[in-house]
Amino acid sequence: MLNLSPPISALINLIELLYACHELKLFNGGDVTLKRVVEHVCGLLGLDVKNASSYYARIRRRKADERTYFIDRLREVLLKRMEEDDEKHYHRR
Repeated sequence: MLNLSPPISALINLIELLYACHELKLFNGGDVTLKRVVEHVCGLLGLDVKNASSYYARIRRRKADERTYFIDRLREVLLKRMEEDDEKHYHRR
């Protein structure tokens, strides 16, 4: 049987991402509560997140240079991918 329950770190990463997106007002033009965003996204993914603020508290307790670890990592891997694709494109010419 396939276990679809993500580890706690994955849930914390999701909450980090949702908090950031909510701050950017990406959902419903910013006219929606963070609680509703979390409920909706987690519902779509089949995840049970009862208290997003407890996950956010864990994020806030991280060392200063690691507070946005997941978002920083997203940026890092996406930039690497773009550089690799640029290199492939350059070599094709």
